[in-house]
Amino acid sequence: MTDNVLLQVQNVTKSFGGVSALKGLSFSINQGEILGLIGPNGAGKTTTFNLIAGVYKPDSGVITFDGKKISGLRSHKVAQAGISRTFQTVKPFVRMSVLENVAVGGLFGRQHVLSVSLAKREALEILSYTSLENKAQLPAGSLTLAEQRRLELARAIAAKPKLLMLDEVMAGLNHSEIMATLQLLRKLKFEKGITLLVIEHVMKAITQLSDRILVMDYGEKIAEGTPLDVMKNEAVIVAYMGEKGSRTETESPTKMDDYRRET
Repeated sequence: MTDNVLLQVQNVTKSFGGVSALKGLSFSINQGEILGLIGPNGAGKTTTFNLIAGVYKPDSGVITFDGKKISGLRSHKVAQAGISRTFQTVKPFVRMSVLENVAVGGLFGRQHVLSVSLAKREALEILSYTSLENKAQLPAGSLTLAEQRRLELARAIAAKPKLLMLDEVMAGLNHSEIMATLQLLRKLKFEKGITLLVIEHVMKAITQLSDRILVMDYGEKIAEGTPLDVMKNEAVIVAYMGEKGSRTETESPTKMDDYRRET
């Protein structure tokens, strides 16, 4: 493991009820990098997140973060090590205020603060950073979908992560909301030095954002490289569109064909 590698996943496998979700997955993320993680539905992307975050334990293989083994640690220990995440489905504490939601991240994150008042002061700064300061005292359940996604992001930032894992943070957003999210994520990299691992089905967004992209299918890595190289990879095209370019009924709107026309 080189000095610049922050996260390393080595030959990780995971099965559920005899069904293999991950089959010897290996990849690494460098400090300060944005790695996009894409693949068709059921490829194993969220399972990968859950293994890194401590929701599941690998059946075999090792996950190392910041030079230390974290595979098998409980979720709160992983968070304290410096990994924070969001979820596909937004999960705010709906009866708590927006400010209180973000303060939770500060109280239980990597450098968790011992004072609720200090956690709230830090939360206010993060709400300003994510353009939610005017919503601070509102119940989290009253926010729009786009605002709740920003709230999830703000709460994750409050945990002061070294690695931030985002699971479809742009799902359901319109074009202007996606562009604003991309700008914010770039700021996290360049202004706060946070490393990002991002699952995303909005293909144009993930290719604009990522330094590298890792593509999964059926629990395995099928491609890895720059966004341009990955989008031209025949294995990736087949995984998304099928041998004849047809989509399955369950395929999410990845816009692979739109991306190819635009590049």
